[in-house]
Amino acid sequence: MIKAISYLPLLKTGRTFVCGDIHGCFSLLETNLAEVQFDEENDRVICVGDLIDRGPESHRALEFLAKPWFYSVLGNHEQMLLDMLSGDQTVAAARLCDGGSWFYEQVSETARDEWQKQLSQLPILIEVETEKGIVGIMHADLPKRISWQQFVGLVQESNPSVLSKAIMGRSRVCGRYCEDVRGVWRIFCGHTVITKSRLQGNVYCIDTGAYLGTGKGELTLLDVLHDC
Repeated sequence: MIKAISYLPLLKTGRTFVCGDIHGCFSLLETNLAEVQFDEENDRVICVGDLIDRGPESHRALEFLAKPWFYSVLGNHEQMLLDMLSGDQTVAAARLCDGGSWFYEQVSETARDEWQKQLSQLPILIEVETEKGIVGIMHADLPKRISWQQFVGLVQESNPSVLSKAIMGRSRVCGRYCEDVRGVWRIFCGHTVITKSRLQGNVYCIDTGAYLGTGKGELTLLDVLHDC
């Protein structure tokens, strides 16, 4: 069963960071965290999903999900892996063409149940309480002209079209739609690679192509209260 949403309380000490799609570039995340002097005891990181595929270290995803300061929503690449583990052979073939071969090469059959268990616990949405107001984290998109609370309700109802948009939608980013989403201070999303992170209304698009490598892409890491 899909987990709709997780809630993170106000962080009274420390910083909340959000990062774009990691796609197996966990060493790059570690480098970025070192640059901001990340404090594992007090700070936290929330990823907009797509922890796996394409990059060289997808096998480290469960390592990071086990860290008490690291959180992530479900991305379409995690969903494809779950579909594949549930027996969807069409998805299995597609994953091979989209950076998913590492799973067959590096994950033993006995370890695959644990991958399924951990990835199935990732929520579609994360809502964070901050000093500036509610922050929403999603992987991709939400319908136009609805509030954050309406969006959350539709996800909790497992509305098929809304779930699809939350995991796979691109219309806001590609169409540069800039109307604010009501009922939330800021939303962060990934999924669609752009050359530089940008704010569209109150939605921050932050997938800047970490897996593309130096000079072609980067991993965006933002301090929610001070960089946004």
